[in-house]
Amino acid sequence: MAEKLLLINKKPKGQERRQYFLSILPELLYQMKFGCEQQDKIIPPWLSSLVEEMSKTENFAEGLPKMLDLSGVSQEHLNRSFKKYLELTPTAFINMKRIDYSAELLLEGKENILDICYMCGFNNVSYFYQIFKETYHCTPKQFVPLCSRCTTSAHKNRMCNS
Repeated sequence: MAEKLLLINKKPKGQERRQYFLSILPELLYQMKFGCEQQDKIIPPWLSSLVEEMSKTENFAEGLPKMLDLSGVSQEHLNRSFKKYLELTPTAFINMKRIDYSAELLLEGKENILDICYMCGFNNVSYFYQIFKETYHCTPKQFVPLCSRCTTSAHKNRMCNS
């Protein structure tokens, strides 16, 4: 995460820097919330590598089958390890990555919502809308106009229901 934060200053000021910040903000907030509690739990190297690999678009878009393939462990072991070390289910982790990426794509404005849904690995549009709304408190269609009205980055990220 420290490397990602350092990259902020390397991005040109303006829209690109803001979009990059918004893309890493959910992970940053999660680590701030749970990071202190996790310091007594040393994450196994295989799980750390898996989390890094699953942060790649091509992997999280394929979902749980890709995660299982990359991990080399049983689904039960994967579930237990995620709960123990990350306090998340594998599916929740994948959905978090997918939704964060979808928000980034929405802010870029180059793709329509339906294409973004499928690009991020969601096969069901209503499920995509449900998870998006749970995360950002607004629909994907409302997200960009609401975020453009927001004045602070923290407000933009998860509190767009003003």
